[in-house]
Amino acid sequence: IFSYFGGKIILYALDMKKWIIVLLVLAAAGVATYYIVTNLQDKSGGLGIGKNDAVCIVDGVALRDAPGKEGAFVATLNLGEKLTIADEKEIETQNGAKKYYKVELTGGESGWVKEANIVTAAKPAAVATDAIVYGRPDLITKTSKVFSPLDIVAVKQKQGDFVEVYGKTKDGKKVKGGWVKYDALSFEDVDVGVAIYVAKANKKVGNDARMAALKEIVENPDFSSSRFIAELAALTSEVPVEPAE
Repeated sequence: IFSYFGGKIILYALDMKKWIIVLLVLAAAGVATYYIVTNLQDKSGGLGIGKNDAVCIVDGVALRDAPGKEGAFVATLNLGEKLTIADEKEIETQNGAKKYYKVELTGGESGWVKEANIVTAAKPAAVATDAIVYGRPDLITKTSKVFSPLDIVAVKQKQGDFVEVYGKTKDGKKVKGGWVKYDALSFEDVDVGVAIYVAKANKKVGNDARMAALKEIVENPDFSSSRFIAELAALTSEVPVEPAE
């Protein structure tokens, strides 16, 4: 009896071991498939940027309900705003064929915008420290262009310690596919938001109006966690107060 039941137990244990091995093999294959598919889909070097992600790189761009200037106004896009590509179309103009993208905003609105005003397969970032622009992801390809703190860039991919960026430096130099150090940027939404508002504040006419706009940013509790707030607070606190007449 012991031999009979003992044999059954041994066979059962061997059978379970076989199935455990099969399950482990299947699990390993699933993990491998997941990483292969993920790597095939993510061409941004691990930044998680999808092919339909996009960034507006020109402030005040009009979003229209049809491609071309004839489309009715829908909304105004901000520099650094996140977009999602929904469609694309080429139309003939007096200056030749122009490509337009239909994009969706985070609030649900959608419309068409000219290709030149956005960067596709990209995500926004705020420059945190002075960032030298390189021609390739290599330190020996240094250029004369430098991004400054609070500049806004569109990032497409990461290679090693570098990321490929599009944007404009404070002195007006355009960067199309330059490379900067990854650590010089912040991808936090709150930092990008502060950088967007600072760019708008700097467009104000007159120092008083500009400083008032910067102070609004500092006093907004939603921006309190930004890495830029302490410096902005120090800047606005140094503004001299005009004595009352």
